[in-house]
Amino acid sequence: MPFGVKENILSLLEQTLHVKVVQTTIANSVLVGILAVGNKDTFFVPENTTNKELSNLSNFFEGEVEIVEVDSKYTALGNLMIL
Repeated sequence: MPFGVKENILSLLEQTLHVKVVQTTIANSVLVGILAVGNKDTFFVPENTTNKELSNLSNFFEGEVEIVEVDSKYTALGNLMIL
């Protein structure tokens, strides 16, 4: 989820979907769901994801999920991939 989402919405998402929610940007954009996609094993991000964002995701996933930077001219991975 992008930064700025209200805490009650984050909590509702976590409870409803039974997942942990991370607040981040991807490639300095708040369009996280369009640019990134993942499942319980792997999280795909475009190659223009910043080192700070990658570090934030790494810290959040604590090694439980592999983060893969996709080297492609296509960056809207969330729109292009189904996992």
